[in-house]
Amino acid sequence: MPQRLPLEPLLAGSLIWAARAYFACDQQVISRKFRFVLRGLQMFKATSRWAKFIRESHLSLDVSGIALLLDQIHRPHYDKRFDPIRRADFLIAHFRAIRTKLGPNAYERLLQNQELHLGTIVGKQNASYGVRFALNSQFSKEGSICLSLYRNDEFLMTLAVSLGSQSGSSVTNPTIFIGCIQSTNREPKEQLRLATKELFGIQPRFLLMQALRAVASVWGVDQIEAISGINHPYQQRPSDRDRVRIDYDSFWELIGGHRSDSGNYSIPLTVEFKDINAYPSEKRNEQRNRRMLIEKLASQIKSALNSFQPVA
Repeated sequence: MPQRLPLEPLLAGSLIWAARAYFACDQQVISRKFRFVLRGLQMFKATSRWAKFIRESHLSLDVSGIALLLDQIHRPHYDKRFDPIRRADFLIAHFRAIRTKLGPNAYERLLQNQELHLGTIVGKQNASYGVRFALNSQFSKEGSICLSLYRNDEFLMTLAVSLGSQSGSSVTNPTIFIGCIQSTNREPKEQLRLATKELFGIQPRFLLMQALRAVASVWGVDQIEAISGINHPYQQRPSDRDRVRIDYDSFWELIGGHRSDSGNYSIPLTVEFKDINAYPSEKRNEQRNRRMLIEKLASQIKSALNSFQPVA
């Protein structure tokens, strides 16, 4: 019977590979490269486990892309309570699940920073509102991919999300984790007010949540979990706390979420709409237009996600 190799040398090999890959990135200054190595030694098992996954996944990324991924293991990610090992397991589970759900071709496009267009609806004044998936680099502490809403190809709002399973869970179907919701910084109040008016009264944040629910439906997701304000990764250090200007808890409760045993919020997978006849007669047409847009977007998202999967 062949003798098994000890675990530590295998992990050490992954850490050496990670250090070489990181040092090869010209975008990183030399001091940061040495900090990466130091942190890699301090978080030896987590860094090596994450690096081993990246190395063996044969991700078709350039050196800067690999460096950005490697960096994630040394920073808070999604939930400030995650220790480095839990963070590594969370990240690995996400990328494995995303590859399975998207299919290999769409997954590679995503890793190459190509946006995946999921659907477009048209509001009043013929303004188009498109929903896209993209690899997340701007909000990398809060999630690994972004589900974003654009108005006429201009960024309006995004959800930073991850796909994986609850710690200790053995279920096949994954959980979607929402790490943040962020709107445009270019006249946000005016842009969001205009979008709401053009969408027959649908606020962009609610439309984006409906888009996420459509994704969850296609992927067979068991639950959606949203980070609570107190567990947000920017709550780990006092110097970062002012960066969170959104009352996450209030929004999650507004859309029907409730605090779960995890300490975060469980978000309903579906929304029950009131009967049209329950609205005053002058409001019914607007309600019909809202639902038509939501249903049309959900249908397009389903078609797009199914098209990414290879034909058997």
